[in-house]
Amino acid sequence: MRPANETELAQMLRAAKGPVVVQGGGTRMVAEPAGEVLETGGLNGISVYEPGALTLVAQAGTPLAVVEATSAAWWPTTHPARAGYRQGPAATA
Repeated sequence: MRPANETELAQMLRAAKGPVVVQGGGTRMVAEPAGEVLETGGLNGISVYEPGALTLVAQAGTPLAVVEATSAAWWPTTHPARAGYRQGPAATA
């Protein structure tokens, strides 16, 4: 499954007959998926960007490089993620 928008995503999840495994870029799969794979790559892009409010909303399949490039002007260069360190949800993007 690879939805292109939220409507398709909802339809696919409703139609699923069993477990669904969410997969981002596929760089961190630790085992074979135990269920139907939902690829988030079709849900890609920045939907809200308000640098003055330090606000950015990215869709589930947006590559981290796009988020970093978009926010580079206001994201502190001292932030650990800017130095190549990843943790939490961003680590699996």
